[in-house]
Amino acid sequence: MHFIRHGTRNPTLSDIQALADLENLVRLEGSDRLPEPLRRWVSPFGPRDDSKLARAGEHEMHRLGVRTAKRYRRALFDGTTEDARDPDLISTMAARTGMSGSAFASGLLEVDVDSGSTWDFELSAKHSCPRWDLERRLDARAGLERAALAVRLAGISQRLQAAYFDNNNNYESGSSSDAWLAETVFTACAFGVAHGDARTAEWCSVLQDGSERQLLEYADDLAHWWAYAYAREFNAYVGCAGLKDVVEGAEAALRATGGERAVRARFGFGHSDTLVFLAVGMGLFKDGSALVGNASTTDMDARRFRMADLAPMGGSIAFELHTCPAGGVHARWQQAPLLPDPQSASTPGFVRVLVNERPVPLGGACAGGEVDVGREFCPLERFKELVGAAACRFADNCGVRDGGGGRP
Repeated sequence: MHFIRHGTRNPTLSDIQALADLENLVRLEGSDRLPEPLRRWVSPFGPRDDSKLARAGEHEMHRLGVRTAKRYRRALFDGTTEDARDPDLISTMAARTGMSGSAFASGLLEVDVDSGSTWDFELSAKHSCPRWDLERRLDARAGLERAALAVRLAGISQRLQAAYFDNNNNYESGSSSDAWLAETVFTACAFGVAHGDARTAEWCSVLQDGSERQLLEYADDLAHWWAYAYAREFNAYVGCAGLKDVVEGAEAALRATGGERAVRARFGFGHSDTLVFLAVGMGLFKDGSALVGNASTTDMDARRFRMADLAPMGGSIAFELHTCPAGGVHARWQQAPLLPDPQSASTPGFVRVLVNERPVPLGGACAGGEVDVGREFCPLERFKELVGAAACRFADNCGVRDGGGGRP
């Protein structure tokens, strides 16, 4: 089972408006101290571009599909041509996730396929869990930490205003609005790079390497950490529906016999929070202390929780099911098809997790055990314990009425 964040998208409507304001600032107050490509810069995004999948994102998803087909060729394509259509592809109802699924399928199967759409517990947990939303809104700590960080971002805004614009606005109050210029320049930088727009990416050059870029990246990580990660204990539960699906799918595959069919693979296309909730449910990318607005440079450098590593646009978390012939040893392990050979005795299944196509070790219940396979390969029963699959009652614990999800 693969959970995949949509490919590179356009900015949200609020970011598009901020970029339009930056364009106006350049036109009205920009000085000749700005790099030449920025002196007549025009934002490439308009209101109709709001959050749409970009062409770069389509290409990312197609290439990911091609790489996935290559990695799992034996598991996906060892049967008939019809068997190659077995993988399930689903997405949320957002257009960019459905388009991502279709682009991915064109690379995976070399045919045009539309992914099914759903607002389900696995892919859109934050829209399906009223309790999560209530706890987030009642938690005042996130706002306090963002305010503390805004004071530091205001210093970047002040430097940018003095260095590149004629009207030397005051950015000394430390209010959230004072962080606007720094945050918007960073937004232009990031989307310029992501879209391959060299002129817009030139905004990166006005930010100081290291300190300023580090602080602005940290600001984005801090917002995601407080919303979706380890800020509240309940966040570790929100991804349980997806993790329970992984367990149940693995169990179904292991039970399948020669006369039965099981889904060879399932690909779900969601959003950044989709991946963060899953990772938190497994205890991945966890730091020893909270992310705070006044963090030192040392603490920012040392943090494990980084959205660029965990859930970039086009990022993924994949769950592989492995089997091992009875008596086999670790060195002899090979990836088996998701449908093990029913004629040969084998050990119970093992789960391996890949984040952005790289294996990650699992701790907790997966560390150690009777079968010495290392933490990269976790016995399915221990994986169930790690993610609390048996205790997952998503609808009940999230306060979902009538057992149904759906976007509010």
